[in-house]
Amino acid sequence: MIDGPDHELWIKIKDEVCAPTRREDEQKWQGLRDYLIRENKFIEVSTINNNMLNMRIRGWPKEFFKQIEKFLIRRVTKEASLKKKT
Repeated sequence: MIDGPDHELWIKIKDEVCAPTRREDEQKWQGLRDYLIRENKFIEVSTINNNMLNMRIRGWPKEFFKQIEKFLIRRVTKEASLKKKT
């Protein structure tokens, strides 16, 4: 946060590992899907939805995460907002 006399500038940076969409990278998407099916994890994230995947990843063993990491993409989002002080 940067504090000014009348406003505050808030900056958020989010760095997360995400499942690629089919449109972004079909090869990685298919590889991740196939691997999850082979390891009987696909049903837990059957849509390969990022929110669901990120929630489930926290509970999976690190070795399993290392195996699927090659199918994931890193997405960094940045957001800035200017807020007037009251």
